Amino acid sequence: MLTTEDLLYLVELKDQKTHWQTHAIEQLESTINFLRDHHDLNRFRHKKAFVCNKRHKPFATVDNELMLRFHRDYGFRIDVQATVLIIPETQP
Repeated sequence: MLTTEDLLYLVELKDQKTHWQTHAIEQLESTINFLRDHHDLNRFRHKKAFVCNKRHKPFATVDNELMLRFHRDYGFRIDVQATVLIIPETQP
């Protein structure tokens, strides 16, 4: 978990060859449900969940159905990839 005043990033790291995406997404869902039950997540303006696996080369997979469902059910954007890139916001 990475946080700032208004950002909450959850990162699930895997090192598997099979079924890693499904397992990682299930773990993120469980973590989000736990956090919701015990903390107020409304203070975070941006919430994003990352699913990463070092055994796979960087790739771009866009599963619009997964992205829409995850955001609708949990309020988090989800990104399935091999690398997490964090770009800090610049203050005006």
